[in-house]
Amino acid sequence: MGTYWSIALEDYEQALFCRDSGKNKYAVYHFQQFAEKGAKALLEKIDPEHKNLKSLRAETVIASYDNKHRSGDLSDKARYLTSFYFDTRYPGDNYVDDIDDTQVENALLYADILKGYYEKELKKLESATVHEINSLSSLKPSSVFSKQ
Repeated sequence: MGTYWSIALEDYEQALFCRDSGKNKYAVYHFQQFAEKGAKALLEKIDPEHKNLKSLRAETVIASYDNKHRSGDLSDKARYLTSFYFDTRYPGDNYVDDIDDTQVENALLYADILKGYYEKELKKLESATVHEINSLSSLKPSSVFSKQ
């Protein structure tokens, strides 16, 4: 059975394959999918009963971590990646068919930063006690995402 984290890593590898194959539009899409599923992997560890986990976007999940631990840097990176979700996959006003190499390299850089963060946080959560995880209540969606 796949987990959010294992599927995130599959998306990351697929993004690298697409980038190396010159399929820029699909590379940035898979980097976005990696960012979102990685964020959900963190949230799932903190609050496995969250009812809206599937519908949350990466920047929303990461914003809760940023508010607690960082200065907004991770949210900006997730927001950049999230912009490719609709723009590369669905027709409309913002549809983009031509993603340049600079955009792909930025997406890779941001995905790598998020990957390092996810790995560090997931490792900490693996060894955390139930009490320690419960103390992260300010990161739980019930308090952070009450309007979702």
